[in-house]
Amino acid sequence: LLTIHTSEVVLCLDNDQPGQDAIKKISNRLEKRMIVSYIDIPNECKDVQDIRDPEKLEAVIKNRKLFGGL
Repeated sequence: LLTIHTSEVVLCLDNDQPGQDAIKKISNRLEKRMIVSYIDIPNECKDVQDIRDPEKLEAVIKNRKLFGGL
């Protein structure tokens, strides 16, 4: 049993098709319980770990997109 004590979850999954499919699948399960958002990883990056510049990473997270939810 997983107990969640947050109002928003930010999904940071891979930039490939399986990662994008997982965002939709996870969001559909969570959106009735909390706000679900996701980050747009720059095209030149495979995943969020490829963003090494702290300022760029902060901007990516700050500009996250709302998937849905409460």
